[in-house]
Amino acid sequence: MCMMVVVVGLGLNMILEGTCSPTAIFLYFLLGVFIIAAFMHPQVGTAVCGGGVNCDDAGIDENKTDTA
Repeated sequence: MCMMVVVVGLGLNMILEGTCSPTAIFLYFLLGVFIIAAFMHPQVGTAVCGGGVNCDDAGIDENKTDTA
């Protein structure tokens, strides 16, 4: 919920101040970092689209039990 408030606030700020404001430039930089990280890590890059970690792509098995 808090993240949605931040996203809406950033969107409103970009509308009021323009797309070349410092807030917008920071948002572009932040999105660029995540996109570059997705290209550098293709095995978990699909998690960027969903906004979270996909256990299947990350090589984590949720149903696996440790028998040791």
